[in-house]
Amino acid sequence: MEPPSAGPPGRGPRLSTLVLIRWVAIAGQLAAILLLHFIMECGCRFFYAVGAVAASALSNVIITTTQPFSRRLTDGQAALFLSYDTLQLAVLLYLTGGLQNPFALLFLAPVTVSATILSLRSTILILILVLASAAVLAVFHFPLPWPEPGIDLPQLYLFGLWVGVSMGVFFVAVYVSRITAEARRCQEILGAMSRRPGSGTGAKADQRGLADPSRRTPGYAHRHFDRDRKHRQRSGGG
Repeated sequence: MEPPSAGPPGRGPRLSTLVLIRWVAIAGQLAAILLLHFIMECGCRFFYAVGAVAASALSNVIITTTQPFSRRLTDGQAALFLSYDTLQLAVLLYLTGGLQNPFALLFLAPVTVSATILSLRSTILILILVLASAAVLAVFHFPLPWPEPGIDLPQLYLFGLWVGVSMGVFFVAVYVSRITAEARRCQEILGAMSRRPGSGTGAKADQRGLADPSRRTPGYAHRHFDRDRKHRQRSGGG
């Protein structure tokens, strides 16, 4: 039996969902680059950074013109999609200060998306990629484009940034994965309850419970599923 965290087979994320998330990221990245270059007049590597954003935009255009927009991706395909987004973000951070850049918190985004819609295995792979990227960026990166004369941050503070980003990404991955697994388990139990044959007062009570959104919780579903199983065992034994 496939673990709940792996999601139902054949029901992967829609291509349109991941493409839309990437467009939102592209818009935010481009806005930040333009703000730094033209308004704050920071000496960021403008053309290289715009090139990295343009590569993501081009990939989105190619995908949307060659693939059905409503297509559902497999778990592996979605993982590759998010892996590219992670590496593209790492390139941008490399050009603009590494983990010293406040936008390093955006490493949370691919991990959160993966933990919500992908399998546990894919989420672990994305998490490893994010942690490895953060470790590299903690050591190798261009200076953050501070206004002159610049700021020299102590090494202990930089180490703390790496620890904070890594722990935050790990915590979000575990937390969202557990919540998503519980939601999927609840959905499976409620689906089994709604499909079972039944009549009389017990069936009507279950239908009322399923119709009440306040009762669509894992605890409610487990209690009613166990109660129904015990009732069938007593009936069979009688």
